[in-house]
Amino acid sequence: MVPTLEPRTSPSITRAASSLSMLIVEDDPVVLRSLELAVQFLGYTVNTARDGIVGMRKFRRWKPTIVLTDLVMPNMDGIEFVRAIRREKSDALIVAMSGGSIRRPDYLSMVLKLGADAAIEKPFAAEALHDVVTSLLHPEQRLAPVRTTII
Repeated sequence: MVPTLEPRTSPSITRAASSLSMLIVEDDPVVLRSLELAVQFLGYTVNTARDGIVGMRKFRRWKPTIVLTDLVMPNMDGIEFVRAIRREKSDALIVAMSGGSIRRPDYLSMVLKLGADAAIEKPFAAEALHDVVTSLLHPEQRLAPVRTTII
């Protein structure tokens, strides 16, 4: 499966990474901590949640620039979480992530249709996430839609 980065139709956000905030929603504590450290290293201010319900509370209170969310989580899954954010009429950029499995539906393609700005398959390197986010923040620098395959 090759996740697709769809171009955003709303105005781009052009702030430096040091002024950007990212909410990471992931139920696996090891993955969550790894992502938190990697994103902090890239210069983002980070907040975290372990499920979509807590994520939604933090999203409303904190109003992050970027949301990175897993799709398969307890309480409120990532697909419903993305839909809830879009109902808020937020300009937040949403990057959905999920592990690949031939037994599951194609959640990454589905979530792009439901409001995510990009999707990335786990596992991925911090640089790949940075490239996806940079491409979303600066679509004018992108010549064509980006397709990312993560090994």
